[in-house]
Amino acid sequence: MAGHACHFPPWDRVYAFFRRWRNHNLVREFHDRLRRLVRERAGRDSEPGAGVIDSQSVKANASSALTAAASTAAS
Repeated sequence: MAGHACHFPPWDRVYAFFRRWRNHNLVREFHDRLRRLVRERAGRDSEPGAGVIDSQSVKANASSALTAAASTAAS
């Protein structure tokens, strides 16, 4: 297939590894370890201390919840 590196194994083998890692929660573990490493190298605390929610996100989630509740009640 054009554009793909020839040194990669066949896609089905790669996907089998991914699926196994995902089923054993290793994808989350890899992500968490990588996030900690990147944050430490940037001179930050390894774990995020707070999240930020902007007002648009809050409005969207509130209206989505109301829409979901209304459709459930109508069922």
